[in-house]
Amino acid sequence: MRRVTLLAATALVSGMIVPGAARAQPVVGEQVPPPASPSSADGAETPREVVVTGSRIVQPAYDGVIPGAQVSGEQIQRRAFTNALDALTDVPFIGSGASAYGDNGGQPASLGQAYVDLFDLGSARTLTLVNGRRYVSGNAASLFVANNARGSQVDLSTIPAALIARTDAVTVGGAVAYGSDAIAGVVNIVLKDDVQGLSLGALSGLTARGDGARYRLSALGGTNFADGRGNVTVALEYDRDDALYGDARAGYRANWQAPTSFRDGGVRNAAYTPTLDGSGGSAFLPAASDKVPRLIAGAGYRGGSLLYSHPGAVFSFDAPGDLADDLPRDFQGLITTDPNDPEASPGYRPETLWTMPRNTNLVPGRPMARGNGCRVTDLTGFCAFAPESLPGTRADETGAAARDAFDAAVIARYAPALAGAGGTAAQRDSLALNLLQAHLPTPRDYLKVHPGTDINAFIGSFVKGFLTAPNRNAATRGALPRVALPLQFDASGGLRAILPAVIADPDVTPSTTGAAIGGDPADVDQGARLNLLHAEQDRAIADLIAHYTVSDALTLYTENHYARVRSVVPRAEGWGNSISYASAEYSALAIQLSNPYLSQQARDLLGQAGVTDRFLLSRSNQDLYDGHPTVATSDTYRTVVGARGEFPAFGKTTHYDASLSYAASDLFHREYQIRDIEYALAADAVRDSAGNIVCRAQTAQGAAVLGTTPYGVIGQEIVRDRDRADHLSEHYLRRTVSAAQIAACRPLDLFGYGQMSAEARDYVMAPTLLTNRARMLFGQASLSGAVIDLPGGTARYALFGEYRREQIDYRNDELSRTGGTRSVALADTQGHIQSAEFGGEAIVPLLGEDFSAPLLRELHFQPGIRFVRQSGAAPDVQLLDGRDITQREQGKWNRIWSLAGTWRPVHALQVRGNVTRSIRQPSITELFLGGQSAFRWPTDPCASSEIGQGLHPQTRLANCRRAVIDAGLASDTAGADQFLNTYVPSGVAITGVDNGTPGLRPERGKSWTVGAVLTPAFLPRLKLSGDYVHVLVEDQISLVDSDTELQLCYDSPTYPDTSRSLGVNTCGFYKRLPSSHQRAFELADGFNDSFLNLGKLKVEAANATLDYSVPLGGESGKLTLYANVYRLFHYLNAPDNDLSAAYESAGSIGFSKWRTQLRPGYERGGFFAQWVWNWNNATRYFSAGAPVEGADAENEIRDFIRVPGYSLHDATVGYAFGEQRRFGLTFNVSNVFDKLTAGTAVQSYAFRSTIIDDFGRRFTLSVDVKW
Repeated sequence: MRRVTLLAATALVSGMIVPGAARAQPVVGEQVPPPASPSSADGAETPREVVVTGSRIVQPAYDGVIPGAQVSGEQIQRRAFTNALDALTDVPFIGSGASAYGDNGGQPASLGQAYVDLFDLGSARTLTLVNGRRYVSGNAASLFVANNARGSQVDLSTIPAALIARTDAVTVGGAVAYGSDAIAGVVNIVLKDDVQGLSLGALSGLTARGDGARYRLSALGGTNFADGRGNVTVALEYDRDDALYGDARAGYRANWQAPTSFRDGGVRNAAYTPTLDGSGGSAFLPAASDKVPRLIAGAGYRGGSLLYSHPGAVFSFDAPGDLADDLPRDFQGLITTDPNDPEASPGYRPETLWTMPRNTNLVPGRPMARGNGCRVTDLTGFCAFAPESLPGTRADETGAAARDAFDAAVIARYAPALAGAGGTAAQRDSLALNLLQAHLPTPRDYLKVHPGTDINAFIGSFVKGFLTAPNRNAATRGALPRVALPLQFDASGGLRAILPAVIADPDVTPSTTGAAIGGDPADVDQGARLNLLHAEQDRAIADLIAHYTVSDALTLYTENHYARVRSVVPRAEGWGNSISYASAEYSALAIQLSNPYLSQQARDLLGQAGVTDRFLLSRSNQDLYDGHPTVATSDTYRTVVGARGEFPAFGKTTHYDASLSYAASDLFHREYQIRDIEYALAADAVRDSAGNIVCRAQTAQGAAVLGTTPYGVIGQEIVRDRDRADHLSEHYLRRTVSAAQIAACRPLDLFGYGQMSAEARDYVMAPTLLTNRARMLFGQASLSGAVIDLPGGTARYALFGEYRREQIDYRNDELSRTGGTRSVALADTQGHIQSAEFGGEAIVPLLGEDFSAPLLRELHFQPGIRFVRQSGAAPDVQLLDGRDITQREQGKWNRIWSLAGTWRPVHALQVRGNVTRSIRQPSITELFLGGQSAFRWPTDPCASSEIGQGLHPQTRLANCRRAVIDAGLASDTAGADQFLNTYVPSGVAITGVDNGTPGLRPERGKSWTVGAVLTPAFLPRLKLSGDYVHVLVEDQISLVDSDTELQLCYDSPTYPDTSRSLGVNTCGFYKRLPSSHQRAFELADGFNDSFLNLGKLKVEAANATLDYSVPLGGESGKLTLYANVYRLFHYLNAPDNDLSAAYESAGSIGFSKWRTQLRPGYERGGFFAQWVWNWNNATRYFSAGAPVEGADAENEIRDFIRVPGYSLHDATVGYAFGEQRRFGLTFNVSNVFDKLTAGTAVQSYAFRSTIIDDFGRRFTLSVDVKW
C-alpha cells in the first residue's frame, strides 16, 4: 500500500495551472504538427502549433490555459513505475483512488482495478482519456465496487507504462474541451506514436525483505515508411506483481490490538460528596466526559479474539437462557429463528437468536450491570462489586418496601448523617447507588488487591456465554462464584482448554472478548495470513499505432489496443459462523454432544464442563475456502480510426480532426462461496440405522426438512426475471430444500481445521461467476484555426462535437442471482446511454505582442461553452406492487462553460484565472441498477420516539397524522395522535431492492482558480507558480440510507410526493402494512430505494511549484531542482446539502493539510541521479467532521489522535552507455529509509489507520537496449 504523496509534476503550459510545474517541453494533447520552418527576419523559429490538453484550439506551444500537472514518460521510467496510477498518485493533489493494493475494500467487481481520483473528490468525477479520446470504462454496473464509486472510470492497469509519453492531469478545466464527468478534472495519457527503431526493456524489483517481487518485459518498435510520410509503432508489455500478505510483515504478524478500555466510565470522582439532592455530583465521572479514551493501543497489546477460531471455539448453549425454547430438541445448525415461521421471521428472514458483544471487558473497571452480587434482601453486604443499578424493583408495594429498606441500610452505613433525611424515593435510590459505587470495588480494584485471581473467575462471573463451573477457590468464590471454562478445538479436532488472557498489570493491561491480550488462542495470528496487502497481478498488453500522411490536408491514423489483466487473491478469506455475528447466515452453530464427528476426547471434556446435550460452536470456515483463490480477469479491446489535416480558410490555416473508436471491456470474476442451504444440511450430521455418518435430512427423522427453509437461511429473495423481450418481472423467490439437495448431501466435519471430506467440501462450496461486458462507440470531430488578427495577437477558435454510446451487461451466475450463497441475491444490470455533445471555445488576445501598455503587456480571454444531452434505456420492469416502470432517461440539454484569462503586467509575471461550470452525468448503474436485493432496519420517523424530531417536527407530525388516517387506523387528527403517541415499531428487518433512478439530474461542479507564474529574467531557467483552487460539487448522486429517505418524505411540505424538490419521490420507496395486519402501520417488505441528487462537496486548496535547472559549465553536467507544495484548506462534505453543518476532513488522517516534495537531480552525459523527498505534515483523528479534542491519553475516542508528520525518500541512479546511449541501466530504491508507518508501529497497526507503506524499502533494476 504505497501512499507516497508527491512526485515531479512538470507543469503544463502557462494558462491557469492549478498545481503543476512548467518545463520547457510541449504539452501535446492529440496531435503535434511538424515544426514550422524559420520565417522571421532574424532567423528565429516560428513557435510550432499544437493541441494542448485542456483545449481543442491549435495554438502556439506554451500559450494554452491549462490547469494541471504532468508526469513525463522519462519520470515514469526513472522511478520504475509499472502502472500509470502509481505515477499519478505521486502528484500531491491526486488521491489514492482504487488500486491493486489491498482488495479495493473487498468489492469483488473491482479486484485489481486502478482508478485515478483528483482532489479525492471521487474517481467517478475524474475523466480519463487516452490520446485525448474517451476510453472504455472498466467499472462494473454493480453496487459492490471500490469506494462505492459507480461511474465510468477507466482502469489504468490496462495502459502500458513503457508506451506512455506523458500523463497530463488537468484540474478545474478541460470540461469544455472533453465534456461530462470532468468535475475534478481530466487525466490525459499521451502515448508514443512515432517511434523509430527498436527498444527492449526488462525490469525486476524486490523488497528488502525478499518479497513483493515485480517484473516487466517490454518491447517498443517502430518504423517509417513511404519516405517518412507514414509510421507504424508496435508495443508489447508484460507485467507481473506477486501477492503480498500481512504475515510477511512483523507489524501485522504481531496482531497488535486496540481494545475497549476498562477505565472508560471507571474514573472515580474525587470531588464526590454524598447529598440527597445530587448536588455533590456522582461517584464516577460520566464515561462521555472522563477523558479516558474508549479504545487504547497503549505501548502494545498482542492478542486475538475469544469469539471464534479457525478450528472452532466452544460456548454454552444454556448461557442465553432461552435457546432451548426457540430451537427443536434435536436441532443442529445455525441459531436463528425459524425462517418458515412468519411471526418469528417476517418475510422468511430469520433473526439471530443470540450474539456475544465483541468488546466486553473481561475484567471491567467500572460499575457492573451483571455479576455485581447485589441482592435487595442483603442489608449488610449489599453487593460484591460497585453496581451500575440498584437491585430489586419498585413495580409494586412489596418491591418498593424492599428497596426502601435497602436504601436505608446503605445510607445508614455510608452516610449516617443523611439517614432519615427524607427525600423522594428517586433521590434515596440515587444516593444509595452513588454510595455503593463510592465504597465498593470494581473488578479491577479487586484484582489489584487479589493479583493472583484466576482470569477465568472474572470471565465466568461477568461474561455471559462461556461454559462455566462453580468457583472452588474459597478465597474468591464469594465475590466471583463462577469460573469460565474456555475451550477451543485444535487443528486435528481435539478439544483443549485455553488461557484466554493475562492481565499483566491491573492498572494498565486491557482485555476484551474481541481483543484478549496475552492468552493462547490457537490462531491469533491468522488474521495477518489472510490480510491481502497487494493482489497478485499479471498484465499482458499489446498496441499498434500507425499514421500515414497523404498530404498536408489529410493524415490517416489508427490506434489498436488489447490488454488482459489477471488479478488473483491466492488466499481468499472466508465467512465464518461466529458467536459475535448478528446476520442470520453467519450466526453460531448449535451442536449436539452426540454429533458423530465429535471425538471421544472432546466429548469427555465437554461432559466434564457440564455439557449434557448441546453446545455452541463458533468457527471461521476458513478451511472451506483454502485452495480456492479468487480470480478476476479483464480483457480490454480498443480500436481508433481517424483523419486529421489542415486547409486554408479566411486567409488562415484551419485544422480538423475526426475519429471513430470502438472499445470493449469484459470482466470475469470467479470466486468460491458457501451454499447456504447445503451448509445447513451438511452441518447436521448424524448416524443412520446402519451406523453410517449421514446428513439428518437423509434419514427418516430428518425427511420433514424437504420443502422447508433450514434455520439460518434467508427463505425469500427478491429477483427479476425476463418475461418477454426488454421486459423484466420482479417477484419473490421462495428458497426451500429440494430432493436433489438432500440426495447429494455429504455430512460436514466442523471440528478442527480441514477435517471434512473432500466430498463434503465440494458439496458445500460453489464456484461463482460475475461478468461485466462494457461496450463503447465514440465519434468526435473538431475544427480549429485562426479567425482574425487583433492588435494583441491572432484570435483563434475551435468547434467540436461528439457522439458516444455506452452499453453494459452485468450478470451473475444463477446461484448468486437467486441468493443461493451467503450473499444477498445479486442483481443483474443491463442498459445503455448515449450522449450528444457540441460546443466551441476561443482565444481572444486583447493586448499583447506590439499592442500593449504599462502593466498591460498581455491580456487574453479564453471563453468556451459545450452543450450536452444524455439519454438512455434499460429493460422495463414490473415491480412487486404491480407497477410497471419504464426505464428511460430523457435528459435535458445541459451547459458546460468556462471563462479563463491571463494578464501579464510585466514580462516576468503572468496572472491567471478560471471560472468553470461542469457536470457529471449519471452512470448506467445509477440510472438502471437492476433491483439489488437488500434488507434494512429503518428508523420510522412516525414512531413515538421520533415524531418530535427532525428539522421540521410540525411538518413531520402533520404528515404522520395523514399517513395514519390514510391507513384507516384513525378517522381524524385526535385519533391519529392517540395512535402515534403509543406507536412503537417492532424493529424487525424489512426486505426490498435498491434500484436505479432514470430521472436523476447531473452532478454540477462550480469551480474557480486564481494564480500566477513568475519567470524572472535574471534567472532564466527558474519558474515559480502558485494557484488557489475552489471546487464545489452540488447535486451529488448518492444511494441514500433508509433513515434519510424516510425523513425526506415525512419532513417534506409536499408529502406524499417529493418529486418536485428531489427529482424523485422518496415517499414511494416504502409502503406500510395494512390495518388488518398484526404489525399494522409498520414499514412493509418490498421497499424500492433509488439514487438521489443529494449532498455537496467542497474543496479549497492551493499549490505552488518551483522548477529550476543550472548548467555547471563545460562538461560538468547540469543540476536540476523541482519542488511542489500543496496546501489543503478545506475538504467539506455536506450529505444533506447544508455546507454550514458540513463534515470537515482537512487535517484528518489521510487528508494532510500540507503535502510537499523536493526533487534535486544531476545529469552529465549518460549519467543521471535523482533524490525524491516527500513530506506530509501531522494530522489528527476526526470524529463527526471535527478534530477530536484533547491529547492522546486524554480524550473520549482513542489514545492515538495525533499523527506526526512523516517523510518518504526515493533514490534513482542510472547510466546510458555509448555515444548513441543505446544501452541503459537504472537502479531505483524506493522508501530508502524503510518508513512503514506514521507514528509508532504499535499504534498504526493496532488502529490500521496510519500505515503508509506495506512494502518498505524496495529495489528495482531496469535494463533498456535500443537499436
